[in-house]
Amino acid sequence: TLDLGAQLIGDAHVQVRKLADAAGLRRADIHKSGDVLQAIPGDTVRRTPPDASPLSWVDSLDALQASWRLDRATRHLGPGQVHALDHKSADAFVRSLTLFEPAAAMLSALIGGELCVPLDEISAYEALDQGRAVGGLAGEIGSAGWFLPDGASGLVDYLATELAGDVLLNSPAAFVSVDHSGVSLRARDETIRAGRAIIAIPPQLYRAAGLLPQLPETWRPVLADWRPGTVVKTILVYDLPWWRSRGFSGSVLAPDEVFSAAIDTSPALDGPGVLVVFSTARGARTLGETEHESARVAQAANWVRQCFGGEVPRLVTGRSINWS
Repeated sequence: TLDLGAQLIGDAHVQVRKLADAAGLRRADIHKSGDVLQAIPGDTVRRTPPDASPLSWVDSLDALQASWRLDRATRHLGPGQVHALDHKSADAFVRSLTLFEPAAAMLSALIGGELCVPLDEISAYEALDQGRAVGGLAGEIGSAGWFLPDGASGLVDYLATELAGDVLLNSPAAFVSVDHSGVSLRARDETIRAGRAIIAIPPQLYRAAGLLPQLPETWRPVLADWRPGTVVKTILVYDLPWWRSRGFSGSVLAPDEVFSAAIDTSPALDGPGVLVVFSTARGARTLGETEHESARVAQAANWVRQCFGGEVPRLVTGRSINWS
């Protein structure tokens, strides 16, 4: 099973963890044993031990103290800071916490990769507010430790079974309208009436769903101009996880490149080798210009070949999904 959508879960995801356990779903840890490949923005990818930094020791200390200050700013974010922080770019804010360029570039690229948008395009308040929502740096680090080898759809199947017919699957809501007596929602060939509705879709879909006219007037221009983050997820499948026999974990971190990260999500020791490759922010925009999925898969496979060097086994299959 290959999850083309959201896949990675961590112990920081308390409710999802409880749901997976209640459903009796199998877990698989992300493989982390072995060396990693890392690159400073603008530099070449190099092999390092799993806990090592590609930065010099001076720049590593600079990045560490900046991370502490960033985490403190996230935890103490208050309403009185909105105006000042919303008029300063997130990139400028991160750079104000560092002393040297390598640490500034690395932190900015890493955080931009997590938020899926270049930090010079959003405000400091936006970045800190997003950071607070995921529990700061500790929450982010604890958000990707394992996955469900039988597929994250097991969570949906469990909920649908527990709710015994009250969930309509494969029924996208086409249109929502509100009147004095309640809400009408059109899905498939039927219209559902309710007193209230909870809408849980990305804001960039509000216009198509007819939601904008239903919302407060001050919200409409903001939501009409909503710009989502950019992510492309590419999955590469090999007969075996060949990188492990070479002493690699399968993890690659190359912020600011077209392909910015890779992780080993092979489901079992004796099963196929699966690498999930992410492109985010500017890299995803660049990759997204390649419309054909097979061409994106070929680019990702070539990037893996360049990163790991040597002879790489034949690719069995691949998928590339533009989440945007």
